[in-house]
Amino acid sequence: MKSYLFITALAIAFTASYAQSNTAAPGAVPTTASTPWTILNIDAGERANICQRQISYCSTMCGSPSQAATNFCNATSMAWNCVCTNSNNGSNATYLDPVSFAECNGKSIACSAACPADAQRSTCVQSCTNFYSCGTSKAPASYLQTGNQNDTPAYNGPPPPASSSASPSSAINTATTTIISKQSLAYKFDVRFEMAGFAAITALLAHAML
Repeated sequence: MKSYLFITALAIAFTASYAQSNTAAPGAVPTTASTPWTILNIDAGERANICQRQISYCSTMCGSPSQAATNFCNATSMAWNCVCTNSNNGSNATYLDPVSFAECNGKSIACSAACPADAQRSTCVQSCTNFYSCGTSKAPASYLQTGNQNDTPAYNGPPPPASSSASPSSAINTATTTIISKQSLAYKFDVRFEMAGFAAITALLAHAML
């Protein structure tokens, strides 16, 4: 009778171990990152001021307003462009344009603000400053420059391909990543399950030898 109760208890423990392994997966889901800073976080009045400086800067770099074939800045979306009629294209060094600089500076400030308030804060802030290097050729590329003032610029990284649907390679990469993740999860589950089974059998054999 005692052996029967012992085996029953082992079966219950084994089942509990199985259930725990099977329900542990949801905890592995990564949390959603907070919304990154974009130039649209700047208030409307300041954006209008930046656009005025951008148009003025473009005219100056091209030589005169008449030599600026394209010169616009949309204060709502912050889409901009500057193309000169002569060979002195004022926007070759786009990191100097007021819009690009304002975006870079805002992201650098947001980066520093996210640094922890501990002994490593100064190192973190310096890393942010070094990474963005606003106003220099080392500054990250800006994708606010568009072909038309009504176009929507890319605020975080390069714009997506013109295609309305995902490319085959993108779909394949996504599917592959999903498969690998599922296989990895299944492998972890199998290992836990096998270890639980091995422990149960070992305990049963040890009891039988008593």
